[in-house]
Amino acid sequence: MKVLCALAQYQYGVRARGEDPSYVSFIPALRRLGHEVRHFETWDPTLYPTHAHLNHALLAEVEKYHPDIVLTLQLHYEIWTETLVAIQQMEEAALITWTTDDSFKFDMVSKYIGPFYDTIS
Repeated sequence: MKVLCALAQYQYGVRARGEDPSYVSFIPALRRLGHEVRHFETWDPTLYPTHAHLNHALLAEVEKYHPDIVLTLQLHYEIWTETLVAIQQMEEAALITWTTDDSFKFDMVSKYIGPFYDTIS
């Protein structure tokens, strides 16, 4: 399967903080399972000046790559629900998100984005 991992390579998008645990865990594990994996950076503020630019770039990447799965890890609301709907309309990719610190972020993020994913963990 083709998996697009939309998450940070570096903790909070800052190279000096080291590689993000999700990046060093998910991508190699999925590759060892035999999947074709592509990384899409979501937290590096130098790549996209606004969340609108990030969302447009993500849609372009999905359109170009045609993934079977789009796996995200959102810090806040950087991937818009409108973008998730657009992905569902353009591709038959399963949308999966892994939420961290959900004990305190649920009311700020997860309860709003959760309904737009096929699976939320």
